[in-house]
Amino acid sequence: MATEVLMPKLGLTMTEGTIQEWKKAEGDLVTAGEILFTVETDKLVNEVEAEADGVLLKILCPAGESAACKAVIAYLGQPGEQIGGPVTPQPSAAVGEPVPPAAPVPKSAPSAVSKASPHDGFVPASPYARRLAREKGYPLGEIAATGPRGMVLARDVEGYAPGPRVKLSPMAAKLAEEMG
Repeated sequence: MATEVLMPKLGLTMTEGTIQEWKKAEGDLVTAGEILFTVETDKLVNEVEAEADGVLLKILCPAGESAACKAVIAYLGQPGEQIGGPVTPQPSAAVGEPVPPAAPVPKSAPSAVSKASPHDGFVPASPYARRLAREKGYPLGEIAATGPRGMVLARDVEGYAPGPRVKLSPMAAKLAEEMG
């Protein structure tokens, strides 16, 4: 069974980390205690060792992306082992045939801030950000998201300043809805 590689919690206040660099590529052999990746937090950059022997089967969080603490960021296992669960399947290749790397996903500029847009009522947010927003009574869909792929992060919720709520008359609400 594949071993999950989790984003480590490197401090009491750490809620998420950014993968700075993977020291191993998918398919590489890994031994326990060997440096697997480096993670950057708001306070430090730290090397993280592999906790088990095996092959790096799948990287779920590529370099430059953030993940919440204790989130699964990769899988280690035996050569040829399949990963069960919600991981996107890779096309199978014949033995000895190299698997071509996936096409890079274009990244938005880091300074770009977008409002989280709910897809079918779901707003991508870290678990801690969801809890903070719920405790403060903030709607996640109105918070400007700065995380990867438009994800709302805890710092977004903490920096959110709700505007004054104005009660609209029924006629004004209807006009606003029609005008967009």
